[in-house]
Amino acid sequence: MRARRRSVLAVVMLAGALAGCSPHEPAEASSASPDESVGGSPLAGYYSVVAGQRGTIAEREEADVQEAIAACMKEQGFEYHLDSDAVDDMSLDPADQLALAERRGYGIVGDYSTLDMTLAEELTPQDLYLSTLSEEAQAEYFKALSGDMWEEIADAVAEDRDYDYDWRRAGCEGAAEHEALATASSGHEASVPPEHQEVLALMARLPDHIVETTEWREGLARWSSCMSDLGYSFETPNDAFDSIQDGLVEVLEDVTPREWVTIDAENVISYDEGGSSLPDRAVYEALQTRERETATADVSCQQEVGLADASTRGLWELESQFLTEHREELDAFLAWAQSEGLA
Repeated sequence: MRARRRSVLAVVMLAGALAGCSPHEPAEASSASPDESVGGSPLAGYYSVVAGQRGTIAEREEADVQEAIAACMKEQGFEYHLDSDAVDDMSLDPADQLALAERRGYGIVGDYSTLDMTLAEELTPQDLYLSTLSEEAQAEYFKALSGDMWEEIADAVAEDRDYDYDWRRAGCEGAAEHEALATASSGHEASVPPEHQEVLALMARLPDHIVETTEWREGLARWSSCMSDLGYSFETPNDAFDSIQDGLVEVLEDVTPREWVTIDAENVISYDEGGSSLPDRAVYEALQTRERETATADVSCQQEVGLADASTRGLWELESQFLTEHREELDAFLAWAQSEGLA
């Protein structure tokens, strides 16, 4: 892993990936209680027990890993800026979702003025810190962060051969993740008897199958028809999103990488190494406009046809079938949870 030199393509694609959840996946439906909403989640009672027992384990584990990495890197003489939470666009109300799409599309194609990376505020604190290090210091930084295990893994993958992962050679990341895994395996979640774990695992995977439901397929058909009325030919929101990603790759494919140079704490600039270092502005800004128009049409049609509701109904369709097939196992889990004071 060597991030001493970054191309415009890498920076922009990373910015798009971190811009937050795009509206191109089925919304993970909430498990509202049937007592609060007619036709609500058939598994609401079981979900509430699981949620109460697990809490926010995944979130806590990730936070613990980040904190452990930062502490480890500090011991090695480096700074490590903790990851910040991305904004989940779909958590916004409909009006804000639409306004966000109109303003910046999917968040893939940034303003042309940011491509030269001259504004420090366009960089993350971690990027800014790395830009202050020499090439030698960056090499030491990434060795401390990730060790040398990942180079061996990359070579093995490239040569299509097996490898044995050793967390001891994966730097601060490996040590932190190993510690978090050991802590999780000794936590309360592991105390759920084995006879209940299989049904809980199956229940947790139900959202993965929303795309197979009648409700979702019919919702997609309505969405596609709505988009067609607006002049677009997409079968799914994924297709609309990917069309912009593909367009960006095409626009930036001939762009030459640029080197970052630190002037002071507030200014990081880059210079050409020869050739064209930025894409054609007119072409780039045309893609930016197309992104905003496509995303706005996408979000508008999702809201018009109720695609999020279709996702929810699809999940409840799966839950209803699951409850019929696994009620005995679920009730056995509920009885165990009650005996443990968890329900």
